[in-house]
Amino acid sequence: MTRRTLVVSLAVVVAPLVAVAARAARGGGPVASAGYTAERGDPARVPDRERTADATPVRVAPVRRGSLVVPVVAVGEAVGSRLAVVAPYGGRVTHVAAGEGQRVGEGARLVTLDSTDALLDLAQARASQRQAEVLYRELVANDGRAADSATRAVRREAASARSGREAAAVAVARAELALRRAVVRAPVAGRVADVVTHVGRIVRAGDELLAIFSSAPLRVEVQLPETEYGDVALGREAAVTFAALPGRGFPATVVSLNPRVEPESRSLRVALAVRDPGRRVLPGMHARASIEGRTYPDRLLAPVAAVVERDQRSLVFTYEPTGPGVGRAWWRYVTVGVANDSLVAVESEDPHAPIEPGAMVIVEGHETLTHDALVRLAVPRPRAARSEPLP
Repeated sequence: MTRRTLVVSLAVVVAPLVAVAARAARGGGPVASAGYTAERGDPARVPDRERTADATPVRVAPVRRGSLVVPVVAVGEAVGSRLAVVAPYGGRVTHVAAGEGQRVGEGARLVTLDSTDALLDLAQARASQRQAEVLYRELVANDGRAADSATRAVRREAASARSGREAAAVAVARAELALRRAVVRAPVAGRVADVVTHVGRIVRAGDELLAIFSSAPLRVEVQLPETEYGDVALGREAAVTFAALPGRGFPATVVSLNPRVEPESRSLRVALAVRDPGRRVLPGMHARASIEGRTYPDRLLAPVAAVVERDQRSLVFTYEPTGPGVGRAWWRYVTVGVANDSLVAVESEDPHAPIEPGAMVIVEGHETLTHDALVRLAVPRPRAARSEPLP
């Protein structure tokens, strides 16, 4: 190859490289291609808003500074006020008006007993009363001859006692009461349970016929570990759920703390008054209570869902917007503190780059993200209506 040929070949190779370098210095050329992953702030980068289709959809939530209440969780069961309804006297059951689970008001008819004996007793008592009245009138017939009214009053009182007039009136009242008690009525409003009688059954006085679970405010009793006794106090609010009613929460209030610790379980009993306007909860249902416990003030709080684990270290991804609805996910190592069901206290491990209140952290879609990944905000989901109010 001659020297002239070599010079021409070098010129053909070098010229395009010089042109590329010149365009790069002006900010153009291949460095602006869609596949380029330059560091943040590179002016040659394609704007994130033009690459939304490549971004990972995520959901975000704010970080805030405030107090964190850590609940005390305990399990137990719903307890109703059970009132036994008993037979007032012996006899045969002639009618049962209430069935298992039926709601009844105070004074509602429940069971009817045979009233034949009661009617006969009443008739006899009234006959005895009439005889006593006749005798009384005979004894006071000549009271008009008494000199003064005081003497006449004493004689009438003595005549009433001698005739048995007062005792007869008591006997009539007692017989009328027995007749009324032949119809057994609900002592309180509530729900019928444990019906153990039927038409034709012969009962004795005091035999249980059925029970009424009172409609008074429902109580839930839970067993609290003794180590958490100091974190709970009277009047604290709570949320109660029941295994038989999934997805429903019921607000409650601590109304009593039994100071005696059970020696076997090392726990104590706590009673909660549960607000259940729909009367859905039944006595005996298994309950789980989340009671307001210790308060930790002045904490930086992030949603629990924002914290992920990578290489046995905790981190969050902060959302750094770069355009409308699009941004970058920044990987931030954090130290995790106390937490409850929804919030956790966090602090940035890098003192030179603290996480400030108001920062947005990614709570969904961050499972496979890397640092500086391109993300876009997902469309918010419609909120489902709750069947029960939560506290």
